[in-house]
Amino acid sequence: MSGLINNRQARNLHIECILFRESLTTNLICTLSYSESAYAAYIHALAVNKRHDEAMSILDTMLESSNDDGIQPGISSFTACMLGAMQSEAFEDVIRLNDKMKKVGVQPNTTTFQGILLANARLGKKSDVVKEIESVLSSQTPMDARSFLLCAKYLIPSILKDGGGDIELIRIFLRKQVEENPHIKHEAMELNKSLKDCLREDQRKPSKMKNKVLIKRERNKLWRVALNDAIGLSRVLETER
Repeated sequence: MSGLINNRQARNLHIECILFRESLTTNLICTLSYSESAYAAYIHALAVNKRHDEAMSILDTMLESSNDDGIQPGISSFTACMLGAMQSEAFEDVIRLNDKMKKVGVQPNTTTFQGILLANARLGKKSDVVKEIESVLSSQTPMDARSFLLCAKYLIPSILKDGGGDIELIRIFLRKQVEENPHIKHEAMELNKSLKDCLREDQRKPSKMKNKVLIKRERNKLWRVALNDAIGLSRVLETER
């Protein structure tokens, strides 16, 4: 999970998390230093133990500054809390968490973005799914292959049905669609080209000319272009129904 410590680290913090919880409720002096990452570790531990309500409560106390430490939740805390909501199938809470993130100005990551899409889909809110996808283009939400495929699943389901999760198969199907349906030729070819660019960049290895940071930035940019092309294709397909 992006921006979050792993399960092993969370387990190692188990004893400290117990002390941390007690300090929140009894104001005991705790050896664990207060930080956003410490809160995130505790929320994550609650989430993996399916204690979603407690995780939500901790996040709310941070937002309300009820702990008198001035620490506000960042993306790690929100991601951990959303994990717990998804595991508990509390999809309305996922949406509420997303709204709270927007309100306090916390930028989403790929995990929270995928979570809000899945939650809206499970609740049957197709229009909200599309709205969230389109909002990515005007936000700083990072994009990668996995996020793109999830978006495409809702934008162009007929194409994903035949291509599955294989980008190359999707490109083959797009070329086939161009031959069978000339009305979508421009949009399909644009998406095919942008996906080719994405695959090429995803295979790029770090070098002196381009380090990991630059490669990651370029990949994000290209997958956003591909998403924009998928949105364009979905709109054309929608007019033909």
